[in-house]
Amino acid sequence: MADVEKAPAEEKKPRPGAVDASGHPWVQAIRATLPDTIVSAKEFAGQVTVVVQKDAIARVARHLKDDQDFKYCVDVTAVDWKDKSPRFEVVYHFYSFSKNARIRVKCAAADGEDVPSIAAVFLSSNWCEREIWDMFGIKF
Repeated sequence: MADVEKAPAEEKKPRPGAVDASGHPWVQAIRATLPDTIVSAKEFAGQVTVVVQKDAIARVARHLKDDQDFKYCVDVTAVDWKDKSPRFEVVYHFYSFSKNARIRVKCAAADGEDVPSIAAVFLSSNWCEREIWDMFGIKF
């Protein structure tokens, strides 16, 4: 049998990861208007994710709607991390038609903790919050 020349192995490229978004204009605007509410901010694949203090979520939602033009609450959901503390993350997705952009906002909640409702800011979130109560037991 003839020697078969093997093709060189393809180099594995590092996977892109999330980068710090503290300097992003939306994050800076939240920080300027609502100091001490942001826990962290990351950007990945062109989308900004901001983790905020749970008690500030309604104020952050109001700021994004009124001052940053994120007029549409696309979705509210939750993640159960089971073995993590705090156990839950409530995840909000907002969309700006004028910017054609999305922002994701998260807050952490321990088992049995209430999360402030944003239904007074985004009426459509009421259904999602009730669904989260049914699926995860998180009260709003």
